[in-house]
Amino acid sequence: MPGQALHQLDAFLCRHARDNVCWNLNYPEIAQRVDQLDPRLCAFVRAGYPDLGDVPPTGQFLVSELEFDLLIEAVSGLPATIVHDISDQPDALWQSDAAFFTNRPMCTAEVRQHLSAAEAERWSEQCNALIRKLTDGQLRLSHGLDAARELAVLIRQYLTAMGELTLIPPPRGSFPTPMNPLPAVDNVEGQLDAKLKAAVQRMRTAVMQHPRGSEATPRALIKEANINNALGRQALRILEALGEYRGFGKSTAE
Repeated sequence: MPGQALHQLDAFLCRHARDNVCWNLNYPEIAQRVDQLDPRLCAFVRAGYPDLGDVPPTGQFLVSELEFDLLIEAVSGLPATIVHDISDQPDALWQSDAAFFTNRPMCTAEVRQHLSAAEAERWSEQCNALIRKLTDGQLRLSHGLDAARELAVLIRQYLTAMGELTLIPPPRGSFPTPMNPLPAVDNVEGQLDAKLKAAVQRMRTAVMQHPRGSEATPRALIKEANINNALGRQALRILEALGEYRGFGKSTAE
């Protein structure tokens, strides 16, 4: 399935951002502000790893841009005297390491395979710049969260370009977040540009006309619709998210 490497990076990034806030809950100023968040977002933060040595795995939630904004607001404007006990850098409350972001090459390969070599190069440059910013050891917590938000937005832009809207959070996609654990998928189609929306309708027609219907293979439906392969697969992923298609991974028999 396209987008898995990007999704894994996004999921790790969201857990890593959450855990950075959790690692600082021993400061009353931060803990008080976190407790004033939406109870679902507060519970998500307080479920994080308290030990910097634990590299968090991917989780069941992504953090939406709105939730990133709420976290950034919660930790912004704190006294400059706050210093993390395990940090050698005053006011460097964001804790990270480049070794955490091990799947960057897989993400670049994924973008190259499903989009283009030019997009892969552009992705690599932007992603590496943001990760350098995240891991330079000089960021306060709010600035680290802001950089993490920027990287999450970049990841989701590429997933959108691949048509993988089930792997990004609302309002553009349908992946669960702490404050929206059961997002509806019926809004996904309304977020598409005109070209992709037209492709979705063509693939929907192909599904209806094919003898195997929603169980037909992508190859058969793309041939039926006489559509560009990449665009057709993106459209089928959207139909899959809407519950109208179940043919990915089926037998290749036409």
